[in-house]
Amino acid sequence: MASEYPLSKALERISNQLALEAALMELTLHVEAQGSGEVGDNVRGVL
Repeated sequence: MASEYPLSKALERISNQLALEAALMELTLHVEAQGSGEVGDNVRGVL
């Protein structure tokens, strides 16, 4: 069965997911710096 997405689309989706993960981690670091360590633990657990 042929793939629904060509390789270029699959790579683009992976790249987008990595960018979202990086953005979430930046926000997590900011929240942790404000004193909410539990939030950081929760985010890391999900990722």
